[in-house]
Amino acid sequence: NATEIKDVFIPDMKLGWVPKPRSIGINRSPGNFDVRYHIDENGFKTVPFKGRAAMRIFFFGDSYTFGHGVTNSDTFANIIAADYVTPQVQVINTGATGYGLIQMYGRFLEIADRLKKNDIVVFAPISSNLRRNLDDFVFVGQFIFLKKQLNVTHFPQYVDGSLKPVKLDTLLNRFKTLLFYARFSGRISIRLYRMLLKTDRMDEARAMLNTARTLTQKKGAHFVLIFLPSSTECLKGRYDVDLSGFDYI
Repeated sequence: NATEIKDVFIPDMKLGWVPKPRSIGINRSPGNFDVRYHIDENGFKTVPFKGRAAMRIFFFGDSYTFGHGVTNSDTFANIIAADYVTPQVQVINTGATGYGLIQMYGRFLEIADRLKKNDIVVFAPISSNLRRNLDDFVFVGQFIFLKKQLNVTHFPQYVDGSLKPVKLDTLLNRFKTLLFYARFSGRISIRLYRMLLKTDRMDEARAMLNTARTLTQKKGAHFVLIFLPSSTECLKGRYDVDLSGFDYI
């Protein structure tokens, strides 16, 4: 009864993985969902639009934005396009399942030069996306042992203001993955690792977001940051990560 996903994502040297351009992928989870994703020629989950755009709204995010487990029409980007903006506004969904902030930033850099006056750039991560990087290495490590599903070979790292692809499958990373995903001691290992090596990358996250904001505003466009709450955060009434250092809605 394992989840099946096919023709949705492909490996990418710069970002680890990206949605497969010009594809109709399937994603099935027995008892949960059975959907098809339509990906456009740019590698974005398709949001219908016809004509010439007077302005555009770009959404950057992870599976919440991409719409993991729901059809294109049920993503919040598509709902906004269908019900909340005029026909002259084009909505673009650049989200991808599993992305951390660093990959959202990489996607932004791909379109930054094409931004126009009055466009809107919306970064919509969840708080845990701030820790989906090579230093924390909790989430991305699983790709080392899931090559049959998606053969991810590289992952981006933020170095001196730019992104650098680094090899994912190393002996050290294999050891850390086995350590962090251990059934009984995994969570303790993660906490000790973060305490000992001080892998807090909040300054790095703020730097990427500030750069994205600056580049957006230089084009005469508008920048918005909002942290989407996870279901558990909604129940607790607070984010799992300290976001006090971020300028967000």
